[in-house]
Amino acid sequence: MAIKEVYRQGKTEFDGRAYSDVAVRKEIKFSDATANVYRIPIEKGRWVLGVRLRVKTAFAGGTPTVTVGDSVTADGYVKTVDITTTTINAVVDSRQLSQEAAGTTTMNVYSQGGKYYAASDQIIVTFAAGATAGVLILEIILDGYSEPTADMIA
Repeated sequence: MAIKEVYRQGKTEFDGRAYSDVAVRKEIKFSDATANVYRIPIEKGRWVLGVRLRVKTAFAGGTPTVTVGDSVTADGYVKTVDITTTTINAVVDSRQLSQEAAGTTTMNVYSQGGKYYAASDQIIVTFAAGATAGVLILEIILDGYSEPTADMIA
């Protein structure tokens, strides 16, 4: 459950401010989830610009999928996507305007500009009920003025 990397990345397409946004990278093993859910705390005052995920090790069990959101919108960042052997190393970026969900192109709630958290919350990663062992990499992209706190990277 430890952070693999905290790094600064080049400026995203959101605006022209002259600083770098911050990405917090977590390697999430299915065994780290509780009742198929993995939670990452977000402190009050943080601006999450988006998330990226990549399947590192394929998940098994039925038709494994993952959804990423928060306590307000379960799929606000990433609509339900496959996390099977055919999706190893495929990248899903919530900052894209749309993603395929059940064969229909739909707009993500937080895809344009992310979400500012006026109160503490959590990024919630939800695995499908039948999913079993597997590993994914999740990056949380924070506004450059929103440095990651110790509880986010623990």
